[in-house]
Amino acid sequence: MSLLANLALAAWLVRPASSTTAAVSASSTNRTTPPVALAQPGATQSETANAVASNPPPPFLWSAIESADYRQYIANLRAVGCPEQTIRDIVATELCALYRQRAGAIWQPRKREYWQKPSSSDRPNPDQTKQLQALEKERDAVLHDLLGGHYREQELANALFLQLGSSERQLLFLPEDKRAAALEVLGDADVDTRVMELFNQGQYSREKEARLFDEKLKLLAKVLSPAELEEFRLRNSTDAQMLRAELRYFDCTPEEFKQIFDAHEASQGKVRTNDLLNRGPATEQIRELFGEERAKEYERVTDMEYQQARQSVDAYGLPVELADQAWQISHEARAAADQIAKDTTRPAAARQQQVQALQEQADRRLREVLGEKASVAVRRDLRELLGLTKSNIKP
Repeated sequence: MSLLANLALAAWLVRPASSTTAAVSASSTNRTTPPVALAQPGATQSETANAVASNPPPPFLWSAIESADYRQYIANLRAVGCPEQTIRDIVATELCALYRQRAGAIWQPRKREYWQKPSSSDRPNPDQTKQLQALEKERDAVLHDLLGGHYREQELANALFLQLGSSERQLLFLPEDKRAAALEVLGDADVDTRVMELFNQGQYSREKEARLFDEKLKLLAKVLSPAELEEFRLRNSTDAQMLRAELRYFDCTPEEFKQIFDAHEASQGKVRTNDLLNRGPATEQIRELFGEERAKEYERVTDMEYQQARQSVDAYGLPVELADQAWQISHEARAAADQIAKDTTRPAAARQQQVQALQEQADRRLREVLGEKASVAVRRDLRELLGLTKSNIKP
């Protein structure tokens, strides 16, 4: 039985005793739990206590419940009165662990350094994807067969979350001894459970997540070195993750990534990491840090239209240079539309018609450069942006 399944069963075994329970005890060392001793009708408290003391029941061995056959395993759990929901949690956790091992044999994500961006190599290839999908269907069929009905997606998500919790994933970069110490201090504070509750109870907000992350940093400061704590922050803070996504096509060194990250934080919200439309403040920050040429590159490759075009050419195996051409078409159309919108000397209807003509022209050019399928997302985004510009033109 896995550690998490043991914890689930232990949580049931050591539940608060009822009014008829005389004694409950559990040992985490020998993993046995003496059964509950019940008072006999008409017996006094002292008689019951003496009976328990003079006739100690045999230990309740977990090995008596476990079985290599999951059907028998479930029957054993039911036989000792384990609640159905606890049985479902135990079995799902066990099975998810088994299937996770099998999935890991098919594909495992590449370990990235904190400054490295996501790439296509971080995802399974088509053959691996097909195998993983088949494995997922097999897992779901087994769960359905053993537990009946449909195991809710949230229940599966919780089981998988428990198998490799948020903190454990975040700490994989550490040596094993440091990781164990860090997990211990975070476990004592029950941080992962509180994070999961934010999502399960519909209470998530960036502010609450940020407060929990700050709490994590304070707890980890007790066991990690300053350098390790800083790497944890650069790997796992929400702002760092968003910055990596923003910089996915901007080549930078570890030192440059940290400079950009620190500058973003120092701006106190003036430079917004996820503002892919208004690149002005962020581009000016890059200009101050690294000069004019890098600023021009940054402005281009972090623009929403460029990123959409780049994703499309990557997905369809097209030359990267086509993303530059597509971005240039979109960029010119947006700049021209802005100028038209500001020209209050002309009637609003005429300006709206001109913006519409710009959109149609850009749409045709994008089709020519990227092709019909690869240009779909780029054309859609440009159409929405120019549509917003057009709707804002007032008489």
